[in-house]
Amino acid sequence: MRPRWSCLWICILLCSAVFAQDRPLVTEKTDTVPLGRIRTELGFDFLQNAVYRVSGLEGDLTRLAVISLRIGAGKKAEIHLFWTAQQFLNVSRRFPAPNSHLLDFSGNSTSDVGDLFMETKLRFADESGRRPAFGPPTSGGWATTKRTSSVRCWSRSTFVI
Repeated sequence: MRPRWSCLWICILLCSAVFAQDRPLVTEKTDTVPLGRIRTELGFDFLQNAVYRVSGLEGDLTRLAVISLRIGAGKKAEIHLFWTAQQFLNVSRRFPAPNSHLLDFSGNSTSDVGDLFMETKLRFADESGRRPAFGPPTSGGWATTKRTSSVRCWSRSTFVI
């Protein structure tokens, strides 16, 4: 009887972490752009009540001219560049955080040019009858501004998936 209760508590604790996600997890397809082709995308983002725990900011984020350029670099490889021309954060709340002392703007809004990110995707295995495709992206970013009052203070800079 005791092991059943232990398993139940472990399941409850593990499942509670799912409720802590701020936004849905994005799962990219492993499809790549064919060699010699270019795919372009242009759009905008609007996120309400976005929370940035590292900088201690919460508010509505608007990104204008979100530009994506995917270049086919081989049969199973692509290069992906993405950049935001302008981003605005309307701050509704500030709270103590590890990098909140780095912010040098006053008022309830800030704006900045977005950083440039480059991602490469290599498809290692195609989808088959019993196995999904496998092609993890790796990416890095370049800062396009030096201002600490910018949106860059609370956006990602580099990551590997």
